[in-house]
Amino acid sequence: MSSIPIEYSMLKKKFKKELTSKLGEDLFDLSVYGSAVKSDLFPGVSDVNFLIVIKNPETLSKQASEVIQEISSMVKAFRDDPTFTTLLDYKLLFEQNLPNKKGLNGFSPLRALSLSDGESLIHKTFPYSDLNISEEELRNDARSVLIDIINKITEPLTTPDFDFMEEGDTESQEHELEFLAIEGALLAAQVYFMVKEKKYITKAEVAFLAEENEKESLDYELLKIVSTKRQGADYVGALFESGEEEEPDKEETSSKIYNVQDLHQRTFDFIAKIFSML
Repeated sequence: MSSIPIEYSMLKKKFKKELTSKLGEDLFDLSVYGSAVKSDLFPGVSDVNFLIVIKNPETLSKQASEVIQEISSMVKAFRDDPTFTTLLDYKLLFEQNLPNKKGLNGFSPLRALSLSDGESLIHKTFPYSDLNISEEELRNDARSVLIDIINKITEPLTTPDFDFMEEGDTESQEHELEFLAIEGALLAAQVYFMVKEKKYITKAEVAFLAEENEKESLDYELLKIVSTKRQGADYVGALFESGEEEEPDKEETSSKIYNVQDLHQRTFDFIAKIFSML
């Protein structure tokens, strides 16, 4: 496992320092969860997931709205910093709304599973390491996520006035469709493996898990392709052409992807297959 890139470490340290300085005793906990904890991420692409927990409204030193505004302003300042623009993601909760052994209190089961592998930047012991998450809750949450993914990747195809679909702007359209398909396939695989393994799985891990589970009836070559493309590289045999050049005989090389439309369709089929398996 590689060490965490310096910008991620800087963000964790600076965010903790400024948050504790601003909130003082009003801060109950600050935790980090997700790929940044496991140091298994796509540098420059993966973000740092913070869970900010403030004390219950009746015990805060000021109005809850003021505390929340302070946090929002601080987050905005970090996101305005070019070093951290795309790296910071957070969820804010009151102490009373935390998931615990008795229940999730409306917390997303998949996010709770991610949180269970996290770490507190405030406390020596981690309060979410033994959450009670049922398999049924995970499966239902995963199905909801898959539906959202399908809606997101099909929206550009069904909305004529989508912002990038200007007349003649086919290159931007194809780039957007490629990005949505890659992200959709990776996220779908991530939630599938999280349900299957009952633990947090990073997007960077899914291609390795694919190799270990090739006997299952999923398009694992697609997963290897999109994992590699997400890191800015090309998977051997994966072609994303504009369609202007003559395509090879697909019957002889059926595993290859020839254009963004092929990628999009394979991703859609991939997600639909995962949905049927949950």
